[in-house]
Amino acid sequence: MLKIKTFKEHLLESTNIELDTIDILMSVLEDVDIANAKLTKSIYGLTLHNRIYIDIDGISRNMGNNYLLFIILHELAHYKKIKTMGKDWYLNFNLKYNFEEYFRAYKFEEDFANRWATYMMDKLFTIDINHKDIDYETYPYNEFIKSNYKMLRGYVKNEDELDNYLNNFILHVRQ
Repeated sequence: MLKIKTFKEHLLESTNIELDTIDILMSVLEDVDIANAKLTKSIYGLTLHNRIYIDIDGISRNMGNNYLLFIILHELAHYKKIKTMGKDWYLNFNLKYNFEEYFRAYKFEEDFANRWATYMMDKLFTIDINHKDIDYETYPYNEFIKSNYKMLRGYVKNEDELDNYLNNFILHVRQ
């Protein structure tokens, strides 16, 4: 029978992060469904209303352990926000906001997650990640936000379609 590895086991096998650091991280991930997954394009983390997906291998290979910890905490910030605000907020954000509301909320959520992850990196690990605020007016991510909005409005009308759309970014979950 195939044994499915825990997220902690994936971190231990795929990175050289010390066990103490992983244990501290796991203490803040308590009760969070989180998986090691290969994601599409240059996406390294994805948070849905019920699960977080992190590309441990891609991040640790391309960006290093500190950035891996940062992305996990960044996605955890999104997850906690969804749990706090509720599924209706999550669905409205993705399905009902007009473009200006969506763009403003998207920028706010990304900035919030970056700031929280930066704070937690210092608090948990005394690591200064020095993450700078993103200038959305000149950053290429603008085009991603615009195209994502167009795709959402063009093809996604309800919760099931949203789940299907977002699941397209997950190539496979590592076992």
